[in-house]
Amino acid sequence: MFFFILAGGYGKRAQPLSLIKPKPLFPLNGTPLIRLTLKQLKKKGIEKGFINLHYQSRMIKQNVAGDFHIEYLYEEKLSGSKILRQASRYIEDFLLIVNGDIFLDIPVEKMYKKILSAGCDGILLLRKSDSPGYPAIILEDGCYAQRKKNGDKGGLMYTGAALFKKSVLEKIDEINFFDTLDKSKFRIKTLMHRGIWLDIGSSRSYFEADAAYRQHIKSPGSNSLSKNVQISSDSVVTDSIIWENTTIASKSGISNCIVTGDLKLENESYRDKIITKDNIYDL
Repeated sequence: MFFFILAGGYGKRAQPLSLIKPKPLFPLNGTPLIRLTLKQLKKKGIEKGFINLHYQSRMIKQNVAGDFHIEYLYEEKLSGSKILRQASRYIEDFLLIVNGDIFLDIPVEKMYKKILSAGCDGILLLRKSDSPGYPAIILEDGCYAQRKKNGDKGGLMYTGAALFKKSVLEKIDEINFFDTLDKSKFRIKTLMHRGIWLDIGSSRSYFEADAAYRQHIKSPGSNSLSKNVQISSDSVVTDSIIWENTTIASKSGISNCIVTGDLKLENESYRDKIITKDNIYDL
C-alpha cells in the first residue's frame, strides 16, 4: 500500500500563521504535523508514498527529507484531488489518502480489511460532526451516496482519510474527488472513526488542536515548545505555543499565545495573541 499526503494548499483560513509556514508544518507539541502523520504510517508498515507540493514546497521537503521514501509531485497550479490520478500510474492496487492539515489515528488495518470485501471500490473514514458547517456525507445501504454542504452537528462528515482502489483514482477528474464519486457508479463503503481527530483549519482551531494533542499524549507542562526555544528564569510562559528559534527574556509574560518563531521577546507581556516578527494579532 502507498500513501498520499495532500500538502500543497495555501491554508488561507489559517493566516497569519500560514503566511509563515504551510499548515502541514504547524507543530503539535513541537513536532510538525506532517512528521507525526509519516511516523504513524511508518509504524503501521506503510513507508512509501507521495506528497504533492506547491506552496512553500522547499520548506516541506526540508522537514521530510531523510527519513521516508517519498515521491514528490510538484504542481505549478494546484489541481486539488486531480493530482491523485497522477499518482495512480505508480501503484498497483491501493492508495491511502490523508489530508495534510488533520491529525488522527488512522485505522489502516480495518480500512484495508474492508476494501477487500466483495463489491468495494474504496473506503471513506467518517466521524460524527462536533459542530454544524462541515459538509455532511449521505449514505445509502452503507455506501457513499452524496455530499451535502453545511451539515448539522451530529451528522456524518469526512475525516480527511480514505482508501481507494486504483480503478477509482484513474477516474478522478474533478478538483474535489467527491464530485467524481457523485457521477460514478463506484461502491464506496464507509468506516466510522471514534478516536482523536484534530482539524487544523484556522489559527484558533490550530491552537485548540495543539492543546487536545498534548492532552492525548499526556505531555507534561502547559506549553508546546519547538526546537531552540529559550525562556529566561524571570519570564513566565503559560498555555502557549512557541515555534522554533524563539527567545523569551527579561521578565516577559506570555499567556495563551502563539509565538511564530525566529524572534526575541524582551520585557513584554501578551495574552491571547499571535506574535510574529512583524506584527501582533488577536488569537
